[in-house]
Amino acid sequence: MAPLESNGENEVWAKIYEDGYNPKTKTWCIDTINKNNGTLDVTIPSDILAGKYILRTEIIALHLAAVKFTGGKDGAEYYSNCAEINVSGGGKTVPKGVAIPGVYTIDMPGIVFNTSAPFTSYKIPGPPVYKVGDPSGPVKPNSGAKKPCVKKRRRRQLPQDL
Repeated sequence: MAPLESNGENEVWAKIYEDGYNPKTKTWCIDTINKNNGTLDVTIPSDILAGKYILRTEIIALHLAAVKFTGGKDGAEYYSNCAEINVSGGGKTVPKGVAIPGVYTIDMPGIVFNTSAPFTSYKIPGPPVYKVGDPSGPVKPNSGAKKPCVKKRRRRQLPQDL
C-alpha cells in the first residue's frame, strides 16, 4: 500500500500481507482465492495513519517461471491491480516502502521457480511484510523508476515494468 498523494511513485510501497505456498496443505494462495470465489480478506495494520491510500494486489504466476525472463517466452507472469482505499482509525504510522518498479529482479528466488520439479517450500519475493509497531518499516531492497501501478491487464509484464 502507498499513500494516495504519492501517486505510487518512488519508495512508498509497503507490503502489508503476503501468502504463497502452504507446505502442510500443499496449496497456494490462489487456491484459497479460488475457493472463496475470488476474494481474500486482508487486515490493514492498526497503526497505519488514517487517510487515502492505494492498495495494490499482485499474483505472480509461476507456470513459466522455471527460467528467468530474458525477453523470450519464459518467465514469471505478474498480475497486479490497485484500488483507492480510505483508512480510518488512530494510527500514526506511514511505513517506509520500496519502489515499484524496482522491487524484483529477473533472477530473484520466487521470480525464478520451477513448479515442475519437486519442492517443499517457496520463497515469496520482495520486501518483508510491515509489522505493527515496526519503527523502520520494510528494508528498501532496490530503488526504481516511476509509474508503478495499474497497467492494462495483459498476458505478460516484463520484469522491468515491476
